[in-house]
Amino acid sequence: MCTLSLITHAAAPGGPRAFRLVANRDEQRTRPLALPARVVVHEGLHAWWPIDAQSGGTWIGVNAAGLAMGLLNLRAGTPTQLHAAIKSRGLIIPSLLASPTLSIAAEGARSLRARDFLPFRLIITDGHAVAQMRSDGQRLTATDPAAWGGEARMWTSSSLGDQLVQGPRRELFDRVVASDPSAATQDSFHLTRWHDLAHLSPMMERAEARTVSVTTIDITLSDPPTVRCTEEAVPSSICAQATALTLPPRADAPSRIPPYVQPSTHHQADPRLASAAG
Repeated sequence: MCTLSLITHAAAPGGPRAFRLVANRDEQRTRPLALPARVVVHEGLHAWWPIDAQSGGTWIGVNAAGLAMGLLNLRAGTPTQLHAAIKSRGLIIPSLLASPTLSIAAEGARSLRARDFLPFRLIITDGHAVAQMRSDGQRLTATDPAAWGGEARMWTSSSLGDQLVQGPRRELFDRVVASDPSAATQDSFHLTRWHDLAHLSPMMERAEARTVSVTTIDITLSDPPTVRCTEEAVPSSICAQATALTLPPRADAPSRIPPYVQPSTHHQADPRLASAAG
């Protein structure tokens, strides 16, 4: 249950291209809150991902080579006969973030055994190309990395059925983001809640589930890439917290990871949440 979007933007006038991957995480209200994001070193590369407290895995991540990836549960069409998964889907992204290039990450994803996981969709990008993997729990279908021209893209899922939410969220995304891609329009899309159709909204809410966080990965394609990450909790009856960091390009580079915590008492999802990305 998530919504993931990808845009390109200019980091600065005349500067290198940048891209932004943003994810809304939707979860059952009974699921424990996520743990603080983790920075680890994979074979000389710093990598970052928020942590699901129940599985220890994640739904989004990035490494200092400028490789970003997001994972959504898959609920498409008539469900296949599901089996007892051997592994959590949340372990997929951490297993791939040691990859220094998109092609190596895509090769690692193609080697996954579909039957080890419940159905999922995986998106991987380096800002120049995008690779996608789709598993129905029985078979993995993978596309080779395809050149990305910078057009705005969106993927979404829901435990109610992906097709139920695809239409209204796609229409909103095309109207708000695809027609005018920017950080502001992308954030506006992810923070939209229709109060009469909250269960279909990007910032969704139902009796048993809701959007619990918004994660933003912003990468400038410099040499080495500049990586900025934020993860913002969406407030319920408690204050939200936002954390931001910048990844060092190498394991031996000086630490440039300033902690940032900003409390918020905001209780509506429609206006902008306090952002730590600036």
